[in-house]
Amino acid sequence: MKDTVIYDYDEFEKVMKEIIKKSISNTYPIIEIDNNWRTECNLPIKHYSIGIGMNHIVFLAAFHGAEIISTEFLIYVMNYIAENEKEFLEVLKDYTLDFIPMVNPEGYIITTSTIRTLIPRNMSATDIEKICNKYRLLYKEDDEEAIKSEITDNIKLKHYQSMFKHATYHDIPDKYKKIKKKIKKLYQRYKIPHGAIVAWCANANGVDLNANTKYNRNLTRIEQGEEIYMSLRYSNIRFSEPGPINCPYDKDKGFLQEKETIFISEFLEKLYNSNKLSAIFNYHSAGGLIDQRPSELEDDLKDRNINLKHKSLNNYMFAKFYQSATYKNLNNKDEKYVILKDSSIIRTLNGLYRVLYPLDMLVELSELGGNPIGPYSNTENYKTIMKSNLEAIKKSISYLKLSNKISDTIYYYIKENNILLNGDEFINKGYELIDEIYERIEEYIQRGECEERIISNIKKILSNG
Repeated sequence: MKDTVIYDYDEFEKVMKEIIKKSISNTYPIIEIDNNWRTECNLPIKHYSIGIGMNHIVFLAAFHGAEIISTEFLIYVMNYIAENEKEFLEVLKDYTLDFIPMVNPEGYIITTSTIRTLIPRNMSATDIEKICNKYRLLYKEDDEEAIKSEITDNIKLKHYQSMFKHATYHDIPDKYKKIKKKIKKLYQRYKIPHGAIVAWCANANGVDLNANTKYNRNLTRIEQGEEIYMSLRYSNIRFSEPGPINCPYDKDKGFLQEKETIFISEFLEKLYNSNKLSAIFNYHSAGGLIDQRPSELEDDLKDRNINLKHKSLNNYMFAKFYQSATYKNLNNKDEKYVILKDSSIIRTLNGLYRVLYPLDMLVELSELGGNPIGPYSNTENYKTIMKSNLEAIKKSISYLKLSNKISDTIYYYIKENNILLNGDEFINKGYELIDEIYERIEEYIQRGECEERIISNIKKILSNG
């Protein structure tokens, strides 16, 4: 694997072939699964599998085409497993790890084709870093200007967009002519700003896959003909019509689930219904945080008998194990990723998954903003992201069963002793207890105490107040 970063689509395919070849002699080689998952432009949605366990742990990345670091992180993880299989033998015996490193290959191609207009494959790592840092600072400047202004400017080109103002759909290679044709039509029909193509999160239909759910709160506004713009650095982009980001569907076609979201959702549902789905790691790009709290239930989901209180504590405990191994800076390993705790309603597909399925975390990898290339503006920070999140995966999976047992114990303790708490109060009390005892849990683990002993100790702590 190359030392510099930013893979375009062809490089992604090449490096994955190299990793698969590298793993052939392993006890548990990496296998490419042929699901016949293909986008509307006939691109495969790649699915790789490692391990033989009945229970599956699913890793997802690049729902947003512009969030390319999420794909590179899963490449990094798979390569590490291929080279260091001995560290994972027990995990791969107990679980099957499913990697889908590029849910949105069309958006990935659109974004990386634009990036290549300024960052060719043979550019030095130093020069890449300089360009990405300039982009990130302009992106930040756009946010700062938008915050200061009382009037949202829906016309003026943003500073970060100006860096790529000469990039168009013409820069998409002819081998992806279907994608190129679709983006050309979108540009001809809608008012898409020059340079906005560099942060193309949607697929080639101009639909944002994460927004592509019937629970999206903007559907009614779009159906009523409202013209809706994004905010801050994206405030000159309309998402009430197909384009680079956040559009949930094409109004002219009526609400449809995109092929990409259908394939992923059906895969997860099949695993869940066969009682084989243990956890989901959903990777995005910018924020340096963990979004884990399941949203409030919609009426049509209540027949699934989802216990939101129980699920929330399970998710939060699992997120604590993950968080404990993260750090944002090599020089300050105490600065962990933030875990979001606030209650919410379902707005996105990822939000829906957190309601439907067990142990689902959305991880925003980089605290450096500026999709798609801002996270590459500091090489040391990039390495920190990769290393610490790999360690977080290893730790949270190693203690997955223990995590569930601990959160179950806390759930039943609150249920028996705090019967008057409503939903939010119950969940927040659980979060509070988990925060209070987590350091003790780490001490028990470091002392090598067995799961039974750890649970016994936790019950004593709880009963003693």
